[in-house]
Amino acid sequence: MAMTGATRGELQKHAEHGFPLLPAGSQIVLDDVTYDEVISSLKASLTLNKPRLVASLRAYSDISLADFADALGTEAERLVKNASWTDLRRQAGLSVDDRTTPDEAELLRRRHMFFRVDDRARLDAYRAWLSADAPAYGAASPELQRFGRMLHGIVWPKGGRTTWADGLAHLASCRPACDEFLAILDIAEDRIRHVSQPLPGPLSATGLASHATYAREEILAALDQTAEASQTISHREGVYWSPTWQTDALLVTLKKSDALFSPSTMYHDYAMGPEVFHWQSQSRTTPISPTGQRYIHHQEQGSHVVLFARTTSTRDEFGHTPGFMCLGTARYRSSEGSAPMSVIWDLDRPLPADMYQAA
Repeated sequence: MAMTGATRGELQKHAEHGFPLLPAGSQIVLDDVTYDEVISSLKASLTLNKPRLVASLRAYSDISLADFADALGTEAERLVKNASWTDLRRQAGLSVDDRTTPDEAELLRRRHMFFRVDDRARLDAYRAWLSADAPAYGAASPELQRFGRMLHGIVWPKGGRTTWADGLAHLASCRPACDEFLAILDIAEDRIRHVSQPLPGPLSATGLASHATYAREEILAALDQTAEASQTISHREGVYWSPTWQTDALLVTLKKSDALFSPSTMYHDYAMGPEVFHWQSQSRTTPISPTGQRYIHHQEQGSHVVLFARTTSTRDEFGHTPGFMCLGTARYRSSEGSAPMSVIWDLDRPLPADMYQAA
């Protein structure tokens, strides 16, 4: 690991391909028998099972999740893939706040959602709701309330407590879960790669920001899909119309899988330039339908269009579905075809370089 600079997960792949990324002038040559032994030994030594993690954590004593991941040369997601940070600390005999709730384990199963939080406003708001002195929902500002509903959406996507106030107060009372989520948010903050900006005009009050990444539940909560905390935040379609915000949210998966998309939903969505995006509507939408007319005339009618994109819907190596990057607001340029419509949108903010390359 020291020679290659690779993480534990990457090192095994490097070995299987003959160590292609060694420093200049370095070479490793192995016969077949030795090669097999090296691969077998690497797999055994790099396996981060729970007993190994607990033993290592006990040896390091009191250490943060971020520092523990760095010490082991791996990703924090890998450490908490099969066991929560809270559980690992308890198993290692380290201190964990004893102010908990009966559903602690259920709450901690949502820990992976916090790795993708990548804009400052949401980070600060989530930290406020997860802190030991979290405000009462009714006393919070409208902006903080909206972020609270987004947080509630990723913790309880299938519906949670009876009210937003009850749900957020209950979450704050489970200190082990909150402490773990806060530890993950620290890691997420260090990974921010894009400069996010609030959406323009009245949409700035949604809490959504261009070039930030969201779970579907956060997007829908921000756009007021549900009025009650107990309702499920769920939406399988690629489009969502928010009457509250007079906004069409278009959710795009760039690389579609035959196994996950039917022929009728294999839409052709791609960037034509940093500020131009080609998008196909749902298969039943026509230019003369109410939805098609809203797309075409949204600027005259005063409604908005916001694009969201992810590269794939395939779960990553940690078993998690990627989030959607908000590409920002868009304006209708032209369209052709019917059922589906092929629409060209002008983006109000250029795509980040990595998303442009992917799209």
